[in-house]
Amino acid sequence: MPGKRSSTGKGPRSKFCIGRKPKSHGEANHDKEADSLLIDDPEISHETFEELLRCKGPLPCGWFYTIQENELQCFKAVRQFGHTNPMVFARLLLLHDDFSWQVYVAEYIVSPETGVLKQFATVLTTAELIPLISVLDKSSLCVGNYNNQFVELARSKNGKFLSCSGELTATLEENMCFMLGEEGYSATVRHSKCEILVAHGTVCYTCSNYRNTLRALVSKGIKQPSTPQLSSHTNIRYLRTPQKAAHIKILARAIRTKNCQIRRLKTRLDSLMKCSECVVLDDDFNNDIAAVIQNGSDTKDEFRRIFWEQQVAANRSKKTGVRWHPLFIRWCLNIMLTSSKTYDIMRESGFIRLPSRRTLCDYTHWVKLKPGFNAEVVNYMRKETNVDMLADWQRYVVFAFDEMKIREDMVFDKNTGEIIGFVDLGDEELNDRFNTLRKQCAQQKGLCCDSRTVATHMLALMVRGIFFKLNLPFAHFATTGVSASSLMCIVWRAVRILRMAGFIVICIVADGASVNRKFFTLNSLPQYKKSGVTYVVPNICLPGNFIYFIADVPHLIKTVRNAWHNSQANRSRHLKNNQAEIKWAHLVELAEKSVSDTGLYIGTRITREHIVLTPYSRMTVRLAVQVLSTSVADRFATLRNFGDLKGTEGTETFCRMFDKFFDIFNTRSLDEGMRKRKPNLSAFYCKNDHRLKWLEGDFLTYLKDWGDSVSNDKSIPKVDKPFCTLPTQTLEGLKICAHSLPAIVNFLLSHDGVQFVLTERFNQDPVETFFGQQRARGHRNDNPSVAQYLENAQALVVQKSLAFGGSSSISNKRANPNLSPLCRPLPKRKCRRKI
Repeated sequence: MPGKRSSTGKGPRSKFCIGRKPKSHGEANHDKEADSLLIDDPEISHETFEELLRCKGPLPCGWFYTIQENELQCFKAVRQFGHTNPMVFARLLLLHDDFSWQVYVAEYIVSPETGVLKQFATVLTTAELIPLISVLDKSSLCVGNYNNQFVELARSKNGKFLSCSGELTATLEENMCFMLGEEGYSATVRHSKCEILVAHGTVCYTCSNYRNTLRALVSKGIKQPSTPQLSSHTNIRYLRTPQKAAHIKILARAIRTKNCQIRRLKTRLDSLMKCSECVVLDDDFNNDIAAVIQNGSDTKDEFRRIFWEQQVAANRSKKTGVRWHPLFIRWCLNIMLTSSKTYDIMRESGFIRLPSRRTLCDYTHWVKLKPGFNAEVVNYMRKETNVDMLADWQRYVVFAFDEMKIREDMVFDKNTGEIIGFVDLGDEELNDRFNTLRKQCAQQKGLCCDSRTVATHMLALMVRGIFFKLNLPFAHFATTGVSASSLMCIVWRAVRILRMAGFIVICIVADGASVNRKFFTLNSLPQYKKSGVTYVVPNICLPGNFIYFIADVPHLIKTVRNAWHNSQANRSRHLKNNQAEIKWAHLVELAEKSVSDTGLYIGTRITREHIVLTPYSRMTVRLAVQVLSTSVADRFATLRNFGDLKGTEGTETFCRMFDKFFDIFNTRSLDEGMRKRKPNLSAFYCKNDHRLKWLEGDFLTYLKDWGDSVSNDKSIPKVDKPFCTLPTQTLEGLKICAHSLPAIVNFLLSHDGVQFVLTERFNQDPVETFFGQQRARGHRNDNPSVAQYLENAQALVVQKSLAFGGSSSISNKRANPNLSPLCRPLPKRKCRRKI
């Protein structure tokens, strides 16, 4: 943009402003109003600087000069819009003592290298002074682009036009006063490289060319009337005459656009070829480069080969004509479902070619999930696991379920015309039965009952493979807190559906909620009871087989730790086993003695997070396992032997028993027991494993003796005896697990193909992980509604089927280059063709 006049540096000063009489050598008699301002105009006849101040000829009409601080200042003063307004400088020429010069026009500094001033040298001679002043007098100020549409467009852009690179292209100038014909204008859009002075006309060459760009921007901003668009696939012979004419115009416009693009690319290519930085390759090197690009897919890594082939194919074809490989689709889906923003950044960068979000949407929405059982999900599960090719012992699965609190909300589904958000048990008969029962209960209480109830919970059913990779939530139900009778119908129906799909349920895992314990009781048979609990039931869908119940062990460990935490003063419990107290104060004292005077920890590190429990830390399994550990028990024994801690025998035994119990139910790999030097974490290889005998022997005996010692202790009041042991619900879950696990392991190891069993499969962690992912997908909205829950579940089903990320990442797949299972086509939403 031409520079504006500054109050600093070389330029007109305030004492030369119109209205004050400056010091001068002469006065010109051109106008009576200028008599008080200007001096006579002498004739210049000398070649020196002093003689140059007296020019060889008279100045043009309206021009005056003065000498101030070794500068010759020639200026032209005009009056704008009426005789009452003050006079202002229209042109100003400064000639310095080194014969360099500078021109000011209105408020702008005009560069000597632009426009009409190119013909004059940067250092003037005597002969060039009067011609320069004559050119300045005859030239006019460029008025820019003063059209009202351009001015309004500039105001909408805050008075600035920026290029693609962020550089300033043009600006809006307001508070101006110029006349064109009989109309006056006060604002214009001026290009940043405006020449300011023009010899002919009113607009310079740069601003005139920029007017086309402004017209294009204005036309884009004008909303075109909506007309029905013709499909590019419509046969032209079926069009009417006006439609044919419009279609031909569209094609002609497209051809012109493509030709313009070709010409621009050719011009750019020619300029690059002429550039000195361009390097011309010889034929041999060019052929080598082409061969590398064409044969780049010759690699041993199958994923790299497919990735290269997809990029080459995408760059050779149109955006809408690419057929993406299933493995490449899986990779893109994994990125998008993990972080959609990351996927958008990768795709918009242009570095690699990726499918659009619309293309991936067909794979994430291949099925419309609804409450209840979905046949599409079951068929997808069969196809992904290839269950028909599995042996009988490989088809055993673990069935887990749990409820999640959701937000009460209702959403209208435009596809089905239904309202989503009411209680839905996936079956009309069950829904009717639920509504009837709810009405009867409301009538007995004398309350008003609506026809339908808004759901407050979502029940998720999860199936997990024992000897093959399967971890999928395959059914969801909207409830207000499912009852034991409804749960019984849902669970046994799920067992039957899984059996029809080819899977065999061997155990059912649930937490210690009252509804789940009542569900276990409803399935109880006298001949299958041990220690007063029901742990097994015949499989009615597969005669001769049994289904075992398991209480979720991580939940049991947390309840045991919470009971221990409550065993202190002013708390609800006072644990005591054979006169040996189990106090939380023992752990607090251990933590205090574990910190030396230097601030270093001695032995096990017990922090404040382990001692002072919050509502969040009470639900953290890690903290419960770390305090109920062998290392804590060893520290109790060490300090007691040194006389520092006395009376901690019961607490020490308590920690050892439940540490071993948790390790037995947490075997995750074949070498974890050796790596952590804990034999209890080793896999089960034989039926006569000593750990299984310990569960049914020593562990159950420990719980029984504990209860008997409290019952027989006469010093404890009868009212306080239930609070001297673990809660009844926790004891019931521990007994169920102690009886079920040996039976499950012995049954599985009795098959010829089974070499080992990992007990980590028999817990509820996948359901908790699924609920965590549900809340995480909502970001700040961690309490989804029914509609949001189903939408998130639909995406998570697809993400769980992908073999990328986590333990199945590409780096781990390099050891086994066989990716054929991942190259199977993914389920895709069918395209609805418009008729």
